Amino acid sequence: MKLLDRHDAQVPSVVVKGSCVSESLAVKNRVFYSRDLKRWVFENLLRDADKLTQIKILLPIETAGGRRDYLFVFSVHWENRKVRAEFDTGRWFYVSEK
Repeated sequence: MKLLDRHDAQVPSVVVKGSCVSESLAVKNRVFYSRDLKRWVFENLLRDADKLTQIKILLPIETAGGRRDYLFVFSVHWENRKVRAEFDTGRWFYVSEK
């Protein structure tokens, strides 16, 4: 889905047998275009203030045999840690300092 169309309903993805799909998850009201940075910015999926303890993601899969709904439930454990950022292979990683 294009970030510009993030408020629209997402169209289904067709996955041919033997292939795969890779997706990213973002809360649509936490994605915005930064004129200063001249790029799209993704805020954290969760914030400390949210006090969420679970995230639920519904994944409906439709095949010739019908539709199955898969519900993935992730438990959230908040922990404050000091971390440092490292840049490797074109990506930033946050490494915990113990």
